[in-house]
Amino acid sequence: EKLEQVALADRRNAPARTLSGAQKRRLSLAIALIGNTRVLILDEPTSGVDAAARRRIWALLQRYKQERTVILTTHHMDEADLLGDRIAILSRGRLRCEGTALALKSQFGIGYKLNISVAEEGSNARGIQKLVASSVPGARLDGRTRSDMSFILPYSGVPEFEGLFKALDRH
Repeated sequence: EKLEQVALADRRNAPARTLSGAQKRRLSLAIALIGNTRVLILDEPTSGVDAAARRRIWALLQRYKQERTVILTTHHMDEADLLGDRIAILSRGRLRCEGTALALKSQFGIGYKLNISVAEEGSNARGIQKLVASSVPGARLDGRTRSDMSFILPYSGVPEFEGLFKALDRH
């Protein structure tokens, strides 16, 4: 059952030493879940796994955390945001802040990140930038490549997001 939950059922008879690094990570998670303990401690459970496996692990941990306390370390803020009821941020071995994701974002966050992928290299990047800036006051360009643009949208701009998304759809 646990091997199925971590997508390793097809490797059930394979010696652990023959598994890839990502498969060993998923096997470690399955082993940790076998004991059905009240407290589960995981060190970077999604490190080195592909995006699809990462999402499966997240879904599995979401189910398991309802019945037990899960303590996990991660370098991925999106993972901490999704899985953590409470988040503690450590830097150089010291606790720097702790709280719910919403509390930490409102106290330390810079806003929402909007990534736009343009269909072709010659797209009107300057026009897109003007549209975002005029739709959400305080929005700023955070980065740009040939095919992608990244913006920081302030929390105060949330009421304007619907209009921005509709305008982007039209253009």
